[in-house]
Amino acid sequence: MLLLGCCLLTIEAFAQVRGQVINAEDGKPIPFATVHWGSNNGGYTNETGKFEVAEEAVGKGLIISCVGFKTDTFNTQNSRFTEFKLFPDRIQMKSITISDRPSKPIRLGAPKKRKGVSSWRGEFGQQHAIYIPGDSLGRTFLIKEALYQANNFFAEIKASQSFFRLHLYSKGSDGFPNKELLKANLIVYPKKNGGWQTVDLSRFSILFPPEGLFLAMEWLGNSPTKEYKVTMDGKKKIRTAIGHSLNMHKTKNHFYEHVFYYPDRGWRDMSDNPYPDNENYIPCLALEVVEI
Repeated sequence: MLLLGCCLLTIEAFAQVRGQVINAEDGKPIPFATVHWGSNNGGYTNETGKFEVAEEAVGKGLIISCVGFKTDTFNTQNSRFTEFKLFPDRIQMKSITISDRPSKPIRLGAPKKRKGVSSWRGEFGQQHAIYIPGDSLGRTFLIKEALYQANNFFAEIKASQSFFRLHLYSKGSDGFPNKELLKANLIVYPKKNGGWQTVDLSRFSILFPPEGLFLAMEWLGNSPTKEYKVTMDGKKKIRTAIGHSLNMHKTKNHFYEHVFYYPDRGWRDMSDNPYPDNENYIPCLALEVVEI
């Protein structure tokens, strides 16, 4: 599994392989691509696609990948700054016929009105996902928007420093997220500290699968210089503020499944979380779809 990207970028004093990952077609940098070698070594590029990795990577194949691009392996022989080019992974778009009759958007996922008081502050590379089941009536939906509810409690975190990568996954045979359905490296910057916010997905022409899907947010941004006080087990502690805070919705209805991902542990069910009550919460994530 990959190590956290923040760890990757703190070994500059010993780094021997430096470079920037760019789009082979337009030359634009690819932010937060994964770079790894061997079985347990690697991390992320930064916002401008740049990275530095340890001396032990010299002479070994660097495997570079990112959503929306073809994974490639590059030979590294020295520390000279190099551009690593990834080619877009083209997908065959389906022909979609939209009815002339007006279709009112339908909300799927966490309800608009939030219940309970909880939120989750993710670490770099961590994901939270909600499973949204398929339509029981067999209708065909086009995904219009993704929605998420950011928490405004930690006002010291600026939107420009806190951002997510949005994912849509199919459901694997093991019940966890599997195949990526959104073939794009879609980075989301919160426009404000709190409330429901939308991400336009209509341009990708994605049909909601009959078997349902997982909607997930992956934490990428952080504000490492900020700290806040928190009371845990009756004791006040100082914690570093990492990433934007995502609201949680309390529900006893497990109609929606909640899973989370750590880079070094893989996907886990919420019942494996060290805070037992959190298994009664789902992340405030939702989709807006239209029937076609």
